[in-house]
Amino acid sequence: MRYLTLIPVLFGLQALAENPQRIFPSLMVPLDERLGDKPLGTQKTADVEHAVHTEFSFDVAVNVASTCRLGFTMNADPARGAPWKLWGEAPYVFNVSTLTQRPIWKHWDTWNNRQNYGPYVASFSVDQAGNVNVTDGEVECAQGQATQYVLYPGSERDFGIMWFELKDPLHGLTYDLYE
Repeated sequence: MRYLTLIPVLFGLQALAENPQRIFPSLMVPLDERLGDKPLGTQKTADVEHAVHTEFSFDVAVNVASTCRLGFTMNADPARGAPWKLWGEAPYVFNVSTLTQRPIWKHWDTWNNRQNYGPYVASFSVDQAGNVNVTDGEVECAQGQATQYVLYPGSERDFGIMWFELKDPLHGLTYDLYE
């Protein structure tokens, strides 16, 4: 009989797991091989292709999260106004690695002075309909600091994706915290 008192707790944990605290990028800095030494600063539109990799920074407050994950969502409903573009031949797979050598310098980072990419943490595959499959994605939970990543193509083929980062509708890269 006492076990019945645990039912609300279990359902509450399930609800919490499905509703993470979601953090959106504070910086999105493209690194364009075609522009070499030209810094592009932070942008609202992300671009990832063979010649363009994009750095992302998330400002994470002190929190009680026990699990953190990178998420990626494409809202393909044209009525919702979430612009995106995918080109090249499938499969469209994009990798994410950590940036740990130094902070992102939004007015200085370029293709020619980019830092070495740290360990791989996730990949996102996207299809022409905007469906996303996330592989891996669990990352160390940051505490009261920025956590930074770079997104780049998963192969040398010529393909890419562009999107405008939005909170509503959910559209783009997120850092999700779960208690």
